[in-house]
Amino acid sequence: TEDSDPTADLDAGGLITLSAGSGLGTSSNRLDIAAGDRLSATSTDGSIYLHGLGALTVQEATANSGTADILSDGTLTATTINTQSANLQASSGGIAATTINATNGATLLATAGDIITGTLTSTGDVSINAAGGNVILGQVTASGETATINVQASGSITEDSDPTADLDAGGLITLLSLIHI
Repeated sequence: TEDSDPTADLDAGGLITLSAGSGLGTSSNRLDIAAGDRLSATSTDGSIYLHGLGALTVQEATANSGTADILSDGTLTATTINTQSANLQASSGGIAATTINATNGATLLATAGDIITGTLTSTGDVSINAAGGNVILGQVTASGETATINVQASGSITEDSDPTADLDAGGLITLLSLIHI
């Protein structure tokens, strides 16, 4: 849930670097980032809660003992995410994620765009849902003994051009596409 203030808490017109010991934002009061900004965020002992007011590029988000929970009103581009749990959501664009290391699980949801994954590694469950587009998968691993991978798309589900692209789970792998896999 967002706070009711529609203006950006942070707007640098470029790269914003944030570092905190006990967390950045809260689940009920996220840090609002102006559309088009790039971000690097680190929390050594807490979670990261961000809201992009348009397209958002996260160059790095590290939450050593918490969650990286990032919402975007436009396209969300994430280069490197290192966290206990990752939740990436784009409400009116897609998600392009290069590297995600999320120990306890990861959720990617794009309601109106495609999702492109590079390397996504977790010991917990992984959920990827392009409710309004396609999914292009890179290397996705959910290595926990019963960890699952669930991929859904209103469009197609395909692999990227990397010959090592595949899905690997300790538990069930589910693919659901309205067009083709």
